[in-house]
Amino acid sequence: DKTLQLETALKRLCDIIPEEDSLYLQQAYLNLCLHVAFTDYISNRHSAETQLIARAKALLSNNELSLEQIAEELKISSSGLRKKFKDSTGISPSEWRCKRRIEAAKKLLLTSDLSIDAIAEQTGFYDTPYFYKKFLQIVGTTPKKYRKTEITF
Repeated sequence: DKTLQLETALKRLCDIIPEEDSLYLQQAYLNLCLHVAFTDYISNRHSAETQLIARAKALLSNNELSLEQIAEELKISSSGLRKKFKDSTGISPSEWRCKRRIEAAKKLLLTSDLSIDAIAEQTGFYDTPYFYKKFLQIVGTTPKKYRKTEITF
């Protein structure tokens, strides 16, 4: 496909550039080849980074793994992982993990009779006051009020 595009572009160049300017034609063709190669490189690089972030998200879903363990699994430094993740998602890996845990907690608050302490622990928050703090910060209300308000409506 890329070869066909290059051949087509070369034919167009041959049509508009006089034969006596063959050196210019060669330079134009080389520039075109470089452009295609660079475009492929950028596309492949973006695809690899997208795959890296998808794998990082899957690993972050495991509450038992630290960021350092995840980075090691992905064969990248933890600071490199933080930077690539934030560049891709707009938030840090720890913020992403926290929001995911809060979403899971919201579902449990509405669909189970588990205590708030049990929900906190089940969603990876082993410190209930910290769970309350993060829940309030992200949702805008406490877990208890969320459960009461959402079930009422």
